[in-house]
Amino acid sequence: MLPLNPAHLPRLLTEALRLHEAGRLPEAEERYRSVLAVAPDEPAANFHLGRLLAARRAPEALDRLGRAARARPQERYLGRPGPPPPRPSAMPPPARRWPRRRGRRDCLPRS
Repeated sequence: MLPLNPAHLPRLLTEALRLHEAGRLPEAEERYRSVLAVAPDEPAANFHLGRLLAARRAPEALDRLGRAARARPQERYLGRPGPPPPRPSAMPPPARRWPRRRGRRDCLPRS
């Protein structure tokens, strides 16, 4: 088998995530391990492989999740692109609720 080109890693990782979401776990695990063979410190591959292994209660899961956390300590939600979700103090106020009507009589036409 030819060695993987590092330029193909994002495509291979996306394929692994799709397989993982589809429930094809052995194939997803194979793809994650292929990515990690080329880039052993890839945080997303380590995180998702750790999740997959944790579901099976494999001892290697903690090692994989730890590697992902050490590679990107600033991210609370590894594997998700973009900034972390906003803190509660930065969130907008809840939407205004319409006043409730008291009982059915208010809804009936008056005679």
